[in-house]
Amino acid sequence: RMSEGAHHNTLYGNLIGLNAEGTAAISNRVWGVRIQGPSNTVGGLVAGARNVVSGNGSSGIWADGTNACRTLIYGNYVGTDITGSNAVPNGSYGIDVSDAANCQVGTSGGGGNLVSGHTNSPGIMVSTIVPTAIGNVIRCNYVGTDASGRFAIPNSVGISVDCPGAVVGGDVYRNIISGNLRSGMSLYGGVVVKGNYIGVDVTGLSALSNGLYGVDIWQASSNQVGGTDIGEGNVISGNGSAGIRIFGSDSVRNVIEGNYIGTDRDGENALGNDIGVFVE
Repeated sequence: RMSEGAHHNTLYGNLIGLNAEGTAAISNRVWGVRIQGPSNTVGGLVAGARNVVSGNGSSGIWADGTNACRTLIYGNYVGTDITGSNAVPNGSYGIDVSDAANCQVGTSGGGGNLVSGHTNSPGIMVSTIVPTAIGNVIRCNYVGTDASGRFAIPNSVGISVDCPGAVVGGDVYRNIISGNLRSGMSLYGGVVVKGNYIGVDVTGLSALSNGLYGVDIWQASSNQVGGTDIGEGNVISGNGSAGIRIFGSDSVRNVIEGNYIGTDRDGENALGNDIGVFVE
């Protein structure tokens, strides 16, 4: 645990919740990593910097509270074995960011996290009950797949965001959010989602379905899914129900634009959802 006064620490190259071979759980009773101080880093880009955080009793990695601002979590395997091929789930979320601002989950240059195997919980949860938790980003992760991005190791929901101002993806920060049991994403207001593959594999050419919705906007307003600039559109295809669902009387001022919904990445071949966009 990194407590409220601990800052500018780096945690890398560890097996947390696994045996020495990295193949089976030897659980910590509650969290794998709990962070309550600012500007700490979990993971890295260089060889050997990856943490494998799996098999723990509650969340794998928890950035907990307003003092956990500016946490960087990148390059880790969370909820799988050391190979990234088999599930070794944590008991709750894979990565949980709650009430913290300016946190980054994943980065470019090979710094995405693999967050998979949590069949009872979302792989990544970002939430807040305070107005200061802004500036959080989720980038370049594989969520619900194996390390290759070609096969499913499902979470219940891939990514759940209840944190206005959060950004998921970007024109050069694509997440692969596929293979999950329920929705790829659940949004609860004020979230930007752009440049992601949702329901397709890493190639963007084959379906790797989320079981229900690609993106589920539930009683939520002012979300943006896609964009008009190059690279901002999402590929939302191959999902078991709607590619995008917008549900409820509180779902207003949501913008869906510039996406490929029901095709491959090139817009040339069908990878159909059951429904493209469902507004109910």
